[in-house]
Amino acid sequence: MKEGKESPTTPEHTPASVNHVTVIDMDRTLIDTDRMVTLMYSAIADVLGDAVATELRHTEESQRGASFSVTTGLRTLLEGRGKGSVAMADETMSSIKHHMLKSAKPLGELSHDNGGLLEPGARELIAAIPRSERFILTYGESEEWQRWKLEAAGLGDEPYTILLPSEDATVEDREQPKIDFLKRHFDANADMFVFKNIHGIHEPLHTRTLTIIDDKKKHFESRSSKDDIVCLSRIECFWYAPHHQVELTHPTNVRIVRKLGELLRHLNAKHQQKT
Repeated sequence: MKEGKESPTTPEHTPASVNHVTVIDMDRTLIDTDRMVTLMYSAIADVLGDAVATELRHTEESQRGASFSVTTGLRTLLEGRGKGSVAMADETMSSIKHHMLKSAKPLGELSHDNGGLLEPGARELIAAIPRSERFILTYGESEEWQRWKLEAAGLGDEPYTILLPSEDATVEDREQPKIDFLKRHFDANADMFVFKNIHGIHEPLHTRTLTIIDDKKKHFESRSSKDDIVCLSRIECFWYAPHHQVELTHPTNVRIVRKLGELLRHLNAKHQQKT
């Protein structure tokens, strides 16, 4: 399988060499994706009417189980309805984004229990890890939709990388495991992970060890047959499963956490051991 591509970024200056980096998933780990999608459909209804929002909802539901981009689905729907030129479609999308961000803004400081868009403990986790020692790693069928969600959640200025599917990948292989993305960036000669093109980091980021947290266990299951024992020994994986009673059925380097605070306590303990 050809590797999925990474979204181009607009880098900014931050320190680029650290001892440990935490890699954090976005959808359903940092943000409540269901609330974000509801916010988007509300914005679509505001701009184009309830009928368009309902039609797009039905399209999404018909693709349940597959990765669905609301923005891509909307653009396709607009084209099918003959809504004019690309420029007109862009203008419509810009108006919808404006409505979405306007609705999201007052939710930025609210807790999850009070209707906020961030998962419980997400704000505390981000605040506790130095900016130069973390980045968001998110997968999406559409770079546009991932960026909208980041911006609406107040995370648009955070260090992040967006993984996009390979153009020639099968449906089953479109979403590459994030563990393989991390492995691909391990430089055996330097004995370090080297990440380039991370939004918010001006230079390649070098680190010896990694922690990754994601709500999908499949992202820790490598498809690569490469002998990478040294690489994998540098990565600790946390499966965020707050709503499901899941179990690990065999010895693995993956740990289950029910709350993001559990990961934060682990990182704090790890830091204290080193100092």
